[in-house]
Amino acid sequence: MGCTRLSNRNGGSMSLFNNNLRQTVAAALGAILVLSSCDGSSHDDVPGAAANGEHTTSPFAHIKAQPPGGKWIAEARTQRNLVREFKGTGTIYLVGVSLGRLIAVAHGAEISKVLVAKKDMATYYDVVVRPEDTAPGTARSMLRSLVSDRLGLNVRPATEKRMTMVLSPAPGGVLIEESGSNEGILDLEEGQLRAVGADIAQLIALLGKNSKVPVVDETELPGRYDYLLEWDASNGAFAFIQSLGDIGLMLSPGLRPVESLVVSDAKFLDDAGVRPTPVPVQPATSTEQEETH
Repeated sequence: MGCTRLSNRNGGSMSLFNNNLRQTVAAALGAILVLSSCDGSSHDDVPGAAANGEHTTSPFAHIKAQPPGGKWIAEARTQRNLVREFKGTGTIYLVGVSLGRLIAVAHGAEISKVLVAKKDMATYYDVVVRPEDTAPGTARSMLRSLVSDRLGLNVRPATEKRMTMVLSPAPGGVLIEESGSNEGILDLEEGQLRAVGADIAQLIALLGKNSKVPVVDETELPGRYDYLLEWDASNGAFAFIQSLGDIGLMLSPGLRPVESLVVSDAKFLDDAGVRPTPVPVQPATSTEQEETH
């Protein structure tokens, strides 16, 4: 790549955390280091896309086709956390997603900011939403209705004091200078993160989208920056945390107020006062699968 790695001006690598703190931060960051792009989406190979950009080749083939405007949901056998959105048709597929992920997609929120009751954490869902109206936001509105009407859940915004990961200047000070570029590129590959004219909000969004806890910005860096972080991917989040020292930043845990989405049983249930349960979806017939290709 054409970028030059930023190095510690003091020479050598900066040691920012003791081992216990490093392990805490690494655990909170979760899967950030296994991503292959900065959008946080899965990149499973799903071949055979149709001209309109939508297809149901594995792993979507088992999800039943639906009429326009309809929505289907079933409990999944395994956790996949696979999400696909096709902008041309407005269709959204979710395969083996947790309730937290389902609600995050429905509200366009970071999953780390969704608070779900422990009793609902172990259930995963297959969902397909195909709106008749392809206007932006229609499918997510349908997902929100699904959460309230079919699952009997209420989602409300609230500011909660929670454990977070705080991104702040390292003791030696910030080691990056403002860029002359406004490109806003933040490219994540295995063991490497390249920024060209990117602001700190992009880095926070990347960390937050893939972290188990919210990430808070306390850097007070308002500009756009060029930098290259490199780390040994085999050492996971531990190595990534160390690499932040190359640009004079650090991650540390801390209690902070966070704007969250709190999920609870809805006050309005069905006529019998029973919380609705997911309706099982029968495997699609070959004809139905062909219709969704």
